[in-house]
Amino acid sequence: MAKHILHNDANLFDFVLIGIASGEDQYVIINNINQALNIDLALGQNLRSASKNSDLFEFSVYTYLDEELGLEYFVVPNKSNFKPKQKTGPAYDLFAESKQVIEQSILLINELPHTNYFLLLKGDSAIHEQYEVFKLLRQIECIEQVHEVIPDKLQSKNNLIF
Repeated sequence: MAKHILHNDANLFDFVLIGIASGEDQYVIINNINQALNIDLALGQNLRSASKNSDLFEFSVYTYLDEELGLEYFVVPNKSNFKPKQKTGPAYDLFAESKQVIEQSILLINELPHTNYFLLLKGDSAIHEQYEVFKLLRQIECIEQVHEVIPDKLQSKNNLIF
């Protein structure tokens, strides 16, 4: 799958972005979205993003292409997959292996810390289909909130690489 970098030009945001708040695990969310929308999201290639100190983090990306509607679905968690932080200590340290490893994660869109997942709809019918998608997502019990996200208003909009 080709990756495209979104530029700051508002006309280049040719997709619908939906924020989802839920405390559930990503696999539970994906399963519920698949059932509600009658689609088959599958894990694709991870999205990589660098933090301010140049550490690389990965985000799971689930994709589905509805050829009949010409609509692409992407679901990405706002929180990165955990990355173990490497502890560097002296080579002679007998207890180096027993020291606790700290796991780190970052947010894809910092401005939306209470949004756990993003559903991106791309295609000619995305704007038309978004209302039906909103309605169906709101019926999922484990989803607490569904809201539209306007990418042009986000400071972290350049993190939306698909």
